[in-house]
Amino acid sequence: MTGELKSAGYNRWLVILGTALVQLGVGTFYAWSIFNTPILKMFGELALDKQGHVAAVQPHLGSVSLIFSIGSLTLALSTIVVGRLVKSFGVRRITVVAGLVFGLSAFIVAQLHSPSQLWLYYIFAGVTLGAADGIAYMATLSNAIKWFPEKTGFISGISIAFYGLGSFVFKYIDAAFLGNDIVHNLPRGLMGWGALVTILILVGSLFLRDAPEAQVTKVSKQHQYTTAEMLRTPQAYMLFIALFTICLSVYLTGIATNLGTNLAGLSIERAATVVALIAISNTVGRFVIGTLSDRFGVDL
Repeated sequence: MTGELKSAGYNRWLVILGTALVQLGVGTFYAWSIFNTPILKMFGELALDKQGHVAAVQPHLGSVSLIFSIGSLTLALSTIVVGRLVKSFGVRRITVVAGLVFGLSAFIVAQLHSPSQLWLYYIFAGVTLGAADGIAYMATLSNAIKWFPEKTGFISGISIAFYGLGSFVFKYIDAAFLGNDIVHNLPRGLMGWGALVTILILVGSLFLRDAPEAQVTKVSKQHQYTTAEMLRTPQAYMLFIALFTICLSVYLTGIATNLGTNLAGLSIERAATVVALIAISNTVGRFVIGTLSDRFGVDL
């Protein structure tokens, strides 16, 4: 199998390099919580009149953190259609489009400054950005696994480890963009984040190639399910339940910075450091579990 894939005329490890760069970029969405406090403070300042009285209803943390929740939901749902999109247009084209939509969504969000525009955050930072994130994530991950049918756990571990690493690295990058005046620098932070992620995705896409179709099946008896067939199996819904429970912890990741600043009294820099430790643990865990799945015969 390995020799056959090499004979396809492309070094498959370059696909892993491209996948890692894309995963590093899209994984930064899990650093979103660092923007919650600047958004809250911006809305708070704008909700006061010249005399300092409340002139509008100020969104609370739950309303702002809902941005990340919507994005996470859209991210998960978007992965269902990835297989058909990649089959129709190819992994590189899908990834490029996803990267551009990601960057455009971040740019649009950076232009929103009014509490009455919170619903636009839900659309562009939640729906469109989350969908772009999920599509780029699943398209590159599934393609990378197909290139290494003999090392599915190891390769998926590498890919999603970089996904987790993105949230770790960008905690510091986003904090640097925001600086001390987090409200004034919020647009710069959002645009800088979007631009860097778009660059990572576009550069990574240069190394992507579709896995040879003839080599996709690892075992001749293995049935390749379509999306419709998959949704008719009980295992699919067991996985949905398992992932739903995992998402409860993901929600805490989305407001982790705020928990540190509001409940523990930490500065935003220290709260970001604590969340970064969570992110690096998440990264290491993904790599270890992926490697163990190969060793004990459990496919991811």
